[in-house]
Amino acid sequence: MSDLDIAVSKLVSGDLSLVFVKEGGVIYQSIDQGLKPFISALQTSYLNLKGSSSADKVIGRAAALLAVYTSIHSVFASTISFDAAKVLKKHNIPFSYGKMVKQIMNQSNTGLCPFEKAVNDTDDPEEAYRRIKEKLYPPLAKQ
Repeated sequence: MSDLDIAVSKLVSGDLSLVFVKEGGVIYQSIDQGLKPFISALQTSYLNLKGSSSADKVIGRAAALLAVYTSIHSVFASTISFDAAKVLKKHNIPFSYGKMVKQIMNQSNTGLCPFEKAVNDTDDPEEAYRRIKEKLYPPLAKQ
């Protein structure tokens, strides 16, 4: 069984939202929604996500740029956006998905996801990572 097969199996068999598998073992999994678990996995110093395979409930452009930044080997998404697919193709990251949507919307479905907005005008994975972290953990306001 491939790392991606294991990740997909774990994702669909549980209440997980994100799974990373490397060399046949699960190295990270989460039930939390959004990009927070991906950022948490990146910031966990003992994890080396490079070369791992991931399965995620939703992958938009922001998550796709994080996958590029992390040097993910392959990706599965239950739902993927058209822009995310373009990013993954451009960077030669193999991917599969359940369904493709035009855009990833915010939780109330009234507009574009705030993380998608944050990376809408960049193709630089490092810049996308910085913007996503800033959106998740805004700096304290100056007094």
